[in-house]
Amino acid sequence: MDCLSKDQLLLLQDKLSFTEYENFVGMFEQDEKIPVNPVERNNFIIETMKNHEFWGEIYGWGNKRVYKRIPKYDNDPRRCVGPYGIFAYSVGETKSGLIKFLDSFKDFITFDKDKSMSDCVPVEDTFQVPMYERWMSDSMA
Repeated sequence: MDCLSKDQLLLLQDKLSFTEYENFVGMFEQDEKIPVNPVERNNFIIETMKNHEFWGEIYGWGNKRVYKRIPKYDNDPRRCVGPYGIFAYSVGETKSGLIKFLDSFKDFITFDKDKSMSDCVPVEDTFQVPMYERWMSDSMA
């Protein structure tokens, strides 16, 4: 809803019924809040990094795929600081704020060009039917 000015929103409220206004406002993406619970917050940050254009870049093939810019990290809640210490930073309160932070955070990190891909977070596999079984589900008769 950031694309509409306050005057435009007031005009819509004046001209539309409550239900119509709510339906209209519901068509726009709502900004997601970052969870307050530390474990949920950390998982939210990592998932957002995985879906980010820069941080979520995947390297490899098959079950050897990794997020090449997200190093493995200790997930113990007592000493977990996340990749590059990201969990210790103030990343904002909403997903859009976190994405802005991630966009600028990449400029402050030096990447080790010689690191092994085994040091990166692996891509979780979604269920895939093995290639040799795929012919069984073909609709060709």
